[in-house]
Amino acid sequence: MKSDYDSNGKGMQNFSCFGDCLAKDSMILLADGTQKRIEAICVGDTIQMTDGTLKIVTDCMQGYEQSLVYFETVSGCHLHLTSGHPVVTERGMIAAGHLNMADRIKIQEEYEHLKYIYLVEYNDTVYNLVFAECSYFYANGIAVGDFMAQMTCSGI
Repeated sequence: MKSDYDSNGKGMQNFSCFGDCLAKDSMILLADGTQKRIEAICVGDTIQMTDGTLKIVTDCMQGYEQSLVYFETVSGCHLHLTSGHPVVTERGMIAAGHLNMADRIKIQEEYEHLKYIYLVEYNDTVYNLVFAECSYFYANGIAVGDFMAQMTCSGI
């Protein structure tokens, strides 16, 4: 893949996400405890992982999707993501399109049941992060996998 740069000089891979991206307004947990929209994350940003370690973003990827899976937990945590994006559940890593209402999703240090899950029209840019190794981070407080995690996700 050829690297391009957006209008802010941020390096990005332009590609079809192949089912592994998050909506542009997904909030990512940074090393300092603050959050940033995934569309504003840059190579070199430090992200907090689900195990509490910190990792540096090595690449930011983007694509375009017509529809996304939307789910919300019983406490109100919600996320828009492509059907193949890996989500951490009590069953292990599951592609969003294979989640069911019996699944419990990892939210910080606990697992929560789903309240809703359905497909929504999107027609916009989606993003994913790449780290030096397979990684799991928080998007809108929900544990998800990075680009490399998607390659090993069960249920894809």
